[in-house]
Amino acid sequence: MGYCPAVMRWFLLLSMCVGCSPLIYAAMGGAPDDVETIALSTPIHGTTMGAHDDFDPRCAGDFRAPDVAYAFDVPRTGRYSIRARATFDVVLAVYREGALVACNDDHDERSISRLVIELEADARYLLVVDGWGGAEGDFVLAIDERPPAEVPTGPTPHEDADPPEENVETMLARCAEAPPLTEGRSDGVLIPTDAHAVTRCAGGGRGPEAIYRLSLEERARVVVEVRSDSVDAVVELRRGCTGADSEVVACVDDAPDERHTGLDAVIEAGSYVLVVDSYAPDVGGAFSLEAHITPEGGGEVEPAEAPEEPETTR
Repeated sequence: MGYCPAVMRWFLLLSMCVGCSPLIYAAMGGAPDDVETIALSTPIHGTTMGAHDDFDPRCAGDFRAPDVAYAFDVPRTGRYSIRARATFDVVLAVYREGALVACNDDHDERSISRLVIELEADARYLLVVDGWGGAEGDFVLAIDERPPAEVPTGPTPHEDADPPEENVETMLARCAEAPPLTEGRSDGVLIPTDAHAVTRCAGGGRGPEAIYRLSLEERARVVVEVRSDSVDAVVELRRGCTGADSEVVACVDDAPDERHTGLDAVIEAGSYVLVVDSYAPDVGGAFSLEAHITPEGGGEVEPAEAPEEPETTR
């Protein structure tokens, strides 16, 4: 058999690819078969000490840390609870075909991270154990199946309770870092640790949120639709970011159902914030957002420019 350099280079890449970068996994069509797998309700004891730094989930901060990845083949579509308990400040991330699906840091405390997310049948996901700020050490990782989420038929306990006060300082920082709301479709991820906004509807929207900025030069119609298979999304449009200077223009939950939410509003020129929130506490996941911005007087609306990358603080 003749020698083929291209084939040999590819074979060498595959042989070295346990724990590889998600970009390499994506090029290979998902996690390779030789990545160690994790089974339902079967905890794995491991360590990140001495491991490579192959992943960079955004909830892990700016400092890189060694990480370890495991493949999970989903037996059936449903909700799964993934939990990592460690001797260090642990970060837990889930990837599918190289794309970040969900990420959590400090669920109950710094040594515990947890995600409850919807996973699709016959798909392979990577469960990544990482560290905050360069932290490393020993861990236990487990994944369990959860019962289907019940669709509420009446007020839930947190709807009856008064929502918490919004932390003005934290929200101002989130708004300053927020990307612009752009025309067309985009994808996002709600990360459980990003739970700071308190919406006017849906009992305050106790789950994590994503924030977008919108700057209008003239009166315009703004139509937003959010879809998600794992998150009961809440959408709120505000004039201003938070506090006494903020005014809620519209807040919508479950329109037309708990997996599809949107709003349609005609608003005046000014600076606005769009909050995509999760109804349930600690429940995050992927979502898609489609926005259409139509000036009432014709012409195009110029969205705000993207902010500079902020420094990460803890």
